[in-house]
Formats: sequence, C-alpha cells, structure tokens
Amino acid sequence: QDRPHSLKIDAYRGFKVGGGMLTIGTRVRAISGVPINALGPHYLYGPNESFLLPRGALGRTELEHGIDLHVGYRRHLSKTTTAELYADVFNIYNNQGTFNVDETYTAPINGGVNPISGGSYEDLIWAKTTDKNGMETNTPTPRNPNFGRPVARYAPASAQVGFRVTF
Repeated sequence: QDRPHSLKIDAYRGFKVGGGMLTIGTRVRAISGVPINALGPHYLYGPNESFLLPRGALGRTELEHGIDLHVGYRRHLSKTTTAELYADVFNIYNNQGTFNVDETYTAPINGGVNPISGGSYEDLIWAKTTDKNGMETNTPTPRNPNFGRPVARYAPASAQVGFRVTF
C-alpha cells in the first residue's frame, strides 16, 4: 500500500424542503498507484521473497480516481426522533482501474532466483535459478506468462438505498 499521494474531497449541501431536510453530497477520490515489482522464489524463504529488481523498478500502477454521490431526505417525526431515506452511488462513471498486477516473475522452482543488482526489465532474461543451497546454476529462470498483468481491479459502480430512524 505504498501510495505517496491520496486526495479526498467531500462536499455536501442541505436544503429545507417540505418540512424536512434534503441533503446532496459528493466525494471525489484520487490515489496514486503502487510500485510494480519483479518477485521470485528465495531458496531459503520461499516463493515471492526475492526482489529480482530494485523495488518499484517497473513503475507504478495507474492513478485511481472516482466520484461518489449521496442524496438523502430527513424529516423529524417528533422532537427527538428523525427518519431518513437516502441513496448512495459509488464510482459513478464505473472506472475499474488496476488495483494490483501479478508480480511473480517466475513460479516456485527447486531452489530460487538471485536478484539482479541495479537491473532493469531488460535484464530479467539473464536471471539464473539457484539450487537448494542458494548457489547459482546455468539454468535460465522461466518467465510467468501472467507477469505484469492485472490480478485485481477496483469495484465497479454500485449503489445502496437505506432508511434509518434516529432517536
């Protein structure tokens, strides 16, 4: 959850309507993406425990943004009791950005993979496997075909309707 930027703006306005209060509100959200890494198995610690490249060397996921809306009507039933009917719409323009990508460069193998110090994406083809004692072998590291593809997206547009009584 390394997100250096996060912006949330909430705004609402209430209007007196027919003896009650109509509330209209919105939330605007924007958060920067997370670093994309190339991970491999470590001979001692297990799968996805070795950063093959420096952390974040493959960039970040895209900026996530969305707008939510709220409409509610509240009315006093007595001096101390109110009833409210409301509706919320989340992610109104249905932006389903990438939450996370597959960072597993190579599947678990017998042994592991050594990191490439100061390397870049182009250097991953030179990664070699290690044996069960951590010694590098001549065997190239097999690439995960799903590497770098989205594995989780943000929720699509949704809505909720509610009713509450406060006393």
